[in-house]
Amino acid sequence: MTPAGHLLSGYLVGDAIGQGSPHRPWILGAALFGSIAPDFDVAVGLLGGWAGAGAHRGVTHSFLGAVAFAALVAVVSRKRFRLLFTACLCGVLTHVFWDWLNVWGVRPFWPWQASFRGNLLHEGDLPAAA
Repeated sequence: MTPAGHLLSGYLVGDAIGQGSPHRPWILGAALFGSIAPDFDVAVGLLGGWAGAGAHRGVTHSFLGAVAFAALVAVVSRKRFRLLFTACLCGVLTHVFWDWLNVWGVRPFWPWQASFRGNLLHEGDLPAAA
């Protein structure tokens, strides 16, 4: 999925969680951060070449990574720990879900499990499908 799609999912999750809350901006921020955070491992690939590229869709695209990102957001913000933890966790889980649907898949139970993939059409293939 494209970064814009991940961010849109994060926004929708944050909007649902923050509906009517006075902390809505914080909730949206946490969900948006969570929805794009798993792709931060792309930087490892840029710095590490082919060896670093193998790190993409590993720990950051797992349930363990989701909890770690959510805890990081909640601890750094020092406000409404449970609420921001939940918003960020939901944002990360939307990212993992959408990436699971494409041909590369994710490793949700990293490091114990092989990759799961939904093997659906990739966004880069849309022009070829028309």
